[in-house]
Amino acid sequence: MNTTVGPYELVRLIASGGQGQVYLGYDARLCRQVAIKIRPLPEGRAMRRTVMREARLVASLNDERIVKIFDVIETPAHLALVMAYVPGTDLEHLLGHVSLSLASTLKLACDVAVALAAASQIGLVHGDIKASNVLVSEAGGICLADFGTAAIPSSPEAALAGGSLSALAPEHVLGEPVDLRTDLFALGRLLHRMLTGEHAFPMTLQAAERALAASRYELPALTEWESHSGHPPALAALVRRLLQAEPARRPQDTHLVRRELRTLRLECSLLSEPGLQAQAAPYFRPESATEEPLDIPDEFGQISGRRRAGMELRSLWRQRMPVSGAARAALALMLVGGMAGIMWWTRPAQSVIEVDLADIEISPSAVSVLRVTADDVLGLVSRELEQRLPGVRLLGAARPSVIYGDGDLPLPAAAKLSVQLRCGDDFCLLVMQRGLLPGEHRVQRLLVADAAPERWSDEIRQMVVAVYPAE
Repeated sequence: MNTTVGPYELVRLIASGGQGQVYLGYDARLCRQVAIKIRPLPEGRAMRRTVMREARLVASLNDERIVKIFDVIETPAHLALVMAYVPGTDLEHLLGHVSLSLASTLKLACDVAVALAAASQIGLVHGDIKASNVLVSEAGGICLADFGTAAIPSSPEAALAGGSLSALAPEHVLGEPVDLRTDLFALGRLLHRMLTGEHAFPMTLQAAERALAASRYELPALTEWESHSGHPPALAALVRRLLQAEPARRPQDTHLVRRELRTLRLECSLLSEPGLQAQAAPYFRPESATEEPLDIPDEFGQISGRRRAGMELRSLWRQRMPVSGAARAALALMLVGGMAGIMWWTRPAQSVIEVDLADIEISPSAVSVLRVTADDVLGLVSRELEQRLPGVRLLGAARPSVIYGDGDLPLPAAAKLSVQLRCGDDFCLLVMQRGLLPGEHRVQRLLVADAAPERWSDEIRQMVVAVYPAE
């Protein structure tokens, strides 16, 4: 039985649905877990090109609220998307066990809206905003998964087969084009379910088609929810605007939606309600193997990445190298000797810096506007250190560095670089300190909370230059 997809080893099945299966995988090259979704490819080269284009678009997204795509593996009949693995649970599973607090509901809705805003900046429509595609991490964060469904034209019947009836919009029923407003309609449906515990529309295909084709919608469960004291009328009003039958009458972008959700979150922060992480923790997915067999198409295991690369190199060798065996042997010795000499003379110095993420403090309101994550900041610091100090080896919170040289020689003691990140409602304070003594090569920068990633990159570059001046 095949248990590999290219260079990735499959561990267990996570979920299965009408559009494919999702597996927990392991990348031995980078020593990390990954999630691998295997889905059948549509027929026709034009549709396949569309799917691949969507996959490349999703891979270009860099937002902590969107599951990152690392790799795409294509076979004649299937497509495997290799993604970041998010331990925790999904919203569908969570809603089956607990009624979310208002604070948890608003955090979820706000983070989904921010993810949609990031996708809309590159013209990407999700097309399937449903509870099972909203992942809740073990830290209580939100990740939106399974982008690109809109790349494949679907009828209501196809939506039903994919388990996406809860994300249907009037545009799907009427066969009209979908856009960001379609995703906002689905967000309204998701909000309605989190608030009331009930779906806004029937969950059978024929009844859903009739309901969604109406010119206006009655939402009795939302009306009942709104009648209870302590439930903000502004939130019910927002849900009704999101669930307008005509796209022109819905919010036209995410800006106003996010602003209203942030305002409601600030108001609800005064309430003593359990947060999302506390409510979700008892229902996190067990991190253990399953007895369910791994049913992987054999075509994925036929040629691994390493074997394929070896075949290509051998083919090139046969085409370009001399025919004589003696000549080949002599040329091989020359190449090996030359490479060894180059590695010896150009090996980098083994200076070592331990990067310590000393302090992270981000206010709830800043989470919804920040355009970089703590991991992004560390990645930028690592990049600038490697460019500023060629040959440096990074340890600690920074990404590990690969160095060449005498691996059995002891490394020198690591120098310390402390990084602190504190974000309030409007501003972020970033601090770097080299060494342990107060004031020793210490710099700090104040940035607006929604500063562009390019601005963060420029500021971090200047800070690294200040902390490690030319000697």
